[in-house]
Amino acid sequence: MESWLQARLSDSQFETLLDSSLTAEHGRPDQPMADIWDGTVWNEFPETEDGGGIFTKTSGNLVFSLYLDWFNAEGTSSRGSHNSIGSITLICLNLPPAKRYKIENIFVFGV
Repeated sequence: MESWLQARLSDSQFETLLDSSLTAEHGRPDQPMADIWDGTVWNEFPETEDGGGIFTKTSGNLVFSLYLDWFNAEGTSSRGSHNSIGSITLICLNLPPAKRYKIENIFVFGV
């Protein structure tokens, strides 16, 4: 993951995208939630145990979601062959929703 992140951070546009979560307007009470950026935890998660600062409001603090997906490569029959295959990926939630699921922004942790 370190080399993948290092390669992504060498692109100045990627770092700008990461910082867009710091300046975006988040969670208005009169609007329905559209993304994790609108959630209470995203906007109030403390950076330290003593409550100093908000973790997601500090440049360089990254938040990832772990995504697992397994399926039967032989089809979905209850009888017959069953060979599972899957992937484990990490998605950087600091990226804007329109960019976070692009193939170059997804880290494949395992297959």
